[in-house]
Amino acid sequence: MRKGAYILLFLMLAFITQAELFDDFEDYQLGIITEVTGGKWVPAFGGAGTDPGADSPVRQIAIDPTDPQNQVIYLETNNSGQYSMYGVFPPACVMPDGATSTFFTKVYVTTTALDQSFGLTSVDGPTNFGNFLCQAAFVRGNLLVRNGGSSTTVGTIQANTWYYVWFVVNNQANTYSVYIKTTEAEATVSDRVAQDFAFRTPGSSNPDGALDRFLTVANYGSNITSGTRMYFDDMEVSAGVNLKVPIGARPYDPDPANYATDVGDLIGNTGRVDVTLSWKAGPDPDFETSGLPFNPAIKKHYVYISKDQTVFLNDPNLYYKDQVDQISDTDPEAEYVPDPPLNAGGKYFWRIEEGLDNGLGGVYSPGDPNNIMGSIWTFETRSSLPVILAQPVRARVILGTSADPVFTIEVSTTTPESYQWFYSADAAIGGDTEVGENAPMLSIANASMSHQGYYYCRVSNAATVSGGGNNPDVYSDIAPLVIGRLVAEYKFENNLLDSSGEGNHGNESDPDAPGYGNSDPLDGSYATFNGIGQYVNFGTSGYPKAGPLINGIGGGLDAATILCWVRPTKSGVILSNYNEGTTTGFGFSLETNQDARINARGESVEIATVQGRPDRPEYNIFDGQWHMLAVRWDAQTPLCAVYVDGQWVVADTSMGTPNLYADWQRGVTLGASRNASNRDVLQNFYGGDVDNLRVYNYPLTSSQIAQEYLDATGILPCVNMTFPGYQYNFDNTGTSYCRIDLADFAVMARNWLATGLYIQP
Repeated sequence: MRKGAYILLFLMLAFITQAELFDDFEDYQLGIITEVTGGKWVPAFGGAGTDPGADSPVRQIAIDPTDPQNQVIYLETNNSGQYSMYGVFPPACVMPDGATSTFFTKVYVTTTALDQSFGLTSVDGPTNFGNFLCQAAFVRGNLLVRNGGSSTTVGTIQANTWYYVWFVVNNQANTYSVYIKTTEAEATVSDRVAQDFAFRTPGSSNPDGALDRFLTVANYGSNITSGTRMYFDDMEVSAGVNLKVPIGARPYDPDPANYATDVGDLIGNTGRVDVTLSWKAGPDPDFETSGLPFNPAIKKHYVYISKDQTVFLNDPNLYYKDQVDQISDTDPEAEYVPDPPLNAGGKYFWRIEEGLDNGLGGVYSPGDPNNIMGSIWTFETRSSLPVILAQPVRARVILGTSADPVFTIEVSTTTPESYQWFYSADAAIGGDTEVGENAPMLSIANASMSHQGYYYCRVSNAATVSGGGNNPDVYSDIAPLVIGRLVAEYKFENNLLDSSGEGNHGNESDPDAPGYGNSDPLDGSYATFNGIGQYVNFGTSGYPKAGPLINGIGGGLDAATILCWVRPTKSGVILSNYNEGTTTGFGFSLETNQDARINARGESVEIATVQGRPDRPEYNIFDGQWHMLAVRWDAQTPLCAVYVDGQWVVADTSMGTPNLYADWQRGVTLGASRNASNRDVLQNFYGGDVDNLRVYNYPLTSSQIAQEYLDATGILPCVNMTFPGYQYNFDNTGTSYCRIDLADFAVMARNWLATGLYIQP
């Protein structure tokens, strides 16, 4: 809370908000909490890592990062481990057992790269997460609230924003609700993110009873930035339910609301906007006696506004602009219209200083310490430029097909807009080929490899240079277009040639190359591997192709299908490659338990590991017959699935989405994998026959995969194990697998007769 409110603040809280102030951090010197808070705030060790000590600067009273006249408290994340601090409630703020109470605080972070919890406890000396009874957390951009035994993600958070948070605690039912918003208005049901969540399980570490401590714990881990601070301010406790924001004696209820966007009315094509700033005068600290709607000592409102923060990036200062007289004795609302008008598309800070009666027939001048300084508010003005609401996104078009549209863009603009799409080969804006029509969508007809690349859209209107204005044109994000196609095909017709047209042939003269067979062929010849050392190296240009997406779109590592026919004698790896360490890589293999398996990953992030086999009791992939194996994945969907003999046998839709695929360090191998400790050493050699190995840089559909098996064998794969009537598929073996036929009728009849329910002679 701002300085200068003096004892009036306490009166205000008592009479206006019906709340007890726990701490606004204004009565301390700046510094480490053990040195300046007199024991009201206590450091604690979270139980993991190295304790930085009670006097560590990770816990301090500090200046508000958004308001140099305000003080706050913070706990800083430290990469040595887990740290905490707690505040001890005075008797008037204790939330009694058996009653409903409300705890309020403000929370601010400068980055979302943190994992920090805050809430309430009944433990006298709390140290860690297990001591919370009511617990909320900011975790890597998400807002979590604890519900009994687990935490629930209830929303997202952003940096550089003050959040107003209420814990409404039913300390009889041991439940609580949480409200959160970013404006100073009273919270409503629409701001409630958690309703009647259960206390974190009471026990010896957090006994059931009165809540009398505020606790916060900072955790360190992956994707967390050391030195990140969570700031707190304006903590208060109310009896019952109180969803008001404590405003003290300062001006409040700004319009435009704090953090508002699209503010003001455009003034023609001048690049300026008309904005009216309004607010309410600070409340009367003697309201209980006077009944006045605002402090009668307020005689003037001094207005401060910053320069446009989109232009003056290094000048966040507020400058005195003008004064407004407080004329009415009954209406607390005042307003001011900036002159000259503000910039369109600008960002501004502003605040109001309440000029008080000096007792000598005048008013204290701007900046006088006897005045009441308000909070700093911010807003963004309406832009005369086109505003892109929906960006074009990564797309895929199959070779030879059309897409209408393939890319779309959604734009908000105050004047008629024009569109120009561009094709870029290097994923950079500038000097590129104009394509498409003057429309918010782009279509592709009869897709060819010449279409693969990057696309973006230029949007202009009367305010931009292409429309005759002075502002730069607006450009969309750059989105890649992948031409989906067959990128590798090996028919093994007594050679290792790639017939896809990509030219990634195997080395026929390699002494470890496989042999060929044509007895009982699937079609023509096939490759045969001895399982002890034969393999093929397709080189670093082999598919699926690695490389960062920015240059390697269409390579097939982010989205692919691998399909082949096998007649195995020994399990092993079919097609694979991995780089060093935490790695770009993939492995398509046949496991010893007859599972088909795929593992695919980008740098440091796994896409998926999925494996499975048909659940037919008579299934045996080592039966000397040809079997079709296929895997497909798409990191963007996300989806990864394994198929055996045209049947979908297992899938995963929960894998991560990697954002980087490093170039291959070594070649893609057929028939073996690379050892994790030494990638030059090969292992897991496959034994048996392989034919018609193909790689696509997009996921085929289940129907397309099933159709190939049907065409080759005349057997319809089971594409849906829960087909209509599947519960009557009593004999799910052999030709009766995944279908109802006479074999099922025979089982039904046998079971019927076995019950004795038949006609006696």
